[in-house]
Amino acid sequence: MKNEEFPSIIVSTFGGEPQVLYAIALQANGRYVNVGRVPPHSPIGWPIKDAFDYDVESYAQLVKAFEAEDTGRLAELYAELQSRPRKFVETLTTLEQAAETVAE
Repeated sequence: MKNEEFPSIIVSTFGGEPQVLYAIALQANGRYVNVGRVPPHSPIGWPIKDAFDYDVESYAQLVKAFEAEDTGRLAELYAELQSRPRKFVETLTTLEQAAETVAE
């Protein structure tokens, strides 16, 4: 698959630092998502609870709060993202189903 087929997501890393990575595949019954910078090189499993759909505004707000060391605001922003549906899960499910169909 091409990189543009993989959804970009925001992940909360150590200390709450936001990073943008590609969501590559679901694992462990959807509890984890394999993420990486340039698929499929070196993906790692990431807790789905710490992975969110990417949007420019949310990412910019997270970076601003992280750089200002405003842990309260950072927690608020991540809590807001937690309450949103994770559309990347549906996208990955569709990609996996399409790959299985082609393999048959």
